Amino acid sequence: YIDGVYSETIAGENVGEGTPSDESAEDLYIGNDSTQAYTWNGYIDELRIALADRTHGWALTEYANQSDPTAFVVAGDEETYHRVKRQVWALRVPVVVPKTAVDGNLEDFPLLINGDDMPATLWSRANDNGSDIIATDSRERVTAFEMPRFDKGEEELELHAMVDMATLWPNRAAMLFANPNAPVTADASTLWGNAAGVYHLQEVSGQFLDSSLNANHGDDHVTA
Repeated sequence: YIDGVYSETIAGENVGEGTPSDESAEDLYIGNDSTQAYTWNGYIDELRIALADRTHGWALTEYANQSDPTAFVVAGDEETYHRVKRQVWALRVPVVVPKTAVDGNLEDFPLLINGDDMPATLWSRANDNGSDIIATDSRERVTAFEMPRFDKGEEELELHAMVDMATLWPNRAAMLFANPNAPVTADASTLWGNAAGVYHLQEVSGQFLDSSLNANHGDDHVTA
């Protein structure tokens, strides 16, 4: 797949003899090999290693969401006073993904929401670290989500929320905030439960953190 569009399938054949070797304990290199002889010429922003087979529709929809999240996700008008689990969030922003943007029915899809079209009150009313932000699904139930980035000063947000996507009707979710006493509800391990590894690659230094429950954290091979 290139830019979410199927390109080709390359079939290989094992012509060797004997017992295949188990390399599961060996290191996995991304963007190079152990000798640094094949350096990737480009920029890698997001890396996900799936444990489940992904359909053509999943690949196409995920590419559309990640390549232009502002166009893919339409933020609605801000709403006030919303109660979830006996807690009150003062503000709520509904978001909609048009059914025409989705290719197939996709369960537990990690919807990427960014802060480009969010109301100004998000940056003035949310907790400084975004700890009061939660995500809800189309039925207004708290859903698994991860927020790798929230910067009030730069007005930047990256939030991934688990939602079911369909082609028959608009796909709805919401982001709630402005609750100083909100419990911590982020649940990256559930969101990425069908992944061997998820790397947002935003670290300036140190380990490249794996957001999945496997905790397969990686190091910068050049400096490690």
